[in-house]
Parts: sequence; structure tokens; C-alpha cells
Amino acid sequence: MSLAKIRRATEIIAPRVKKKKTVRPDSNVQDIERVYTVNLGKVLLSPDNQRAKRAVNMIKEFARHHMKIEQVKLEEDVSHLLWSRGIRHPPRKIRVRMTKTDEGYVLVSIYEGEEESTEKEEKKVEPEKVRIRTKTSS
Repeated sequence: MSLAKIRRATEIIAPRVKKKKTVRPDSNVQDIERVYTVNLGKVLLSPDNQRAKRAVNMIKEFARHHMKIEQVKLEEDVSHLLWSRGIRHPPRKIRVRMTKTDEGYVLVSIYEGEEESTEKEEKKVEPEKVRIRTKTSS
């Protein structure tokens, strides 16, 4: 058998199929903003005079991985929070909001949380009824 016949026989058995690229409909519009809690516990494995710098890099790496964009910018408030206790003692966890911008980068800011109604505080505190038990002879 010639090489051409062998090649044709294998193509009949296993034809080459080109994979079509699947396009997600408006995936960028839906995933513009996300809220994450970034665990910075591994910062403690680095030398103590480099921990806050490492925490900044860990947040940037986390944003690149989860938002799928290489260019990441931190807001000033995030940086101040990471450096608030000095270079040696950054926080163990930080809650951040990551936002994709139209310019093609991710902006990382502090997550303040949603304003929740304080229904528990607004409820009137009812005085407890005191029951006096008397001894009964039986």
C-alpha cells in the first residue's frame, strides 16, 4: 500500500474535525463587577520585611486570574488598608470589589457592603412578662 492510501484510510476512520469557537453572548456585559474575599494568609510565608508588598502582588494576581485581564489597578484605599499596620503585619483577609472598565483594565476597590435595613433595631422591645410562681402544697 502506498502512503496516500494509508492516509485516506485513516481519514475515513477518524476524519479531522475543526472545532468551532463558541462565543458567549454578551459575557462582558454580565460580568462587569464582582465582589471577592481575598485570603492573604500565604503572605505570612514571605519574609516579614516584604509582606505588604507581597500582599499587593497577591491581590493583583488574584484579579488577573479571576477577571481574565492582565492589566490591574488598585485604588488608593486598598493600598492604604494593606499598608495600615505597616509592612510586617498586613491583614489576613480583604473584601474587594473588582470592576472591568471600558479602557481594558480591572479596578480593585474596597467593598463597603450593601445597605441593609435594620429591622431588628427598629422593632419595639416588648417588656418581658414576669411570672411569679407560688409554692403549691401537694
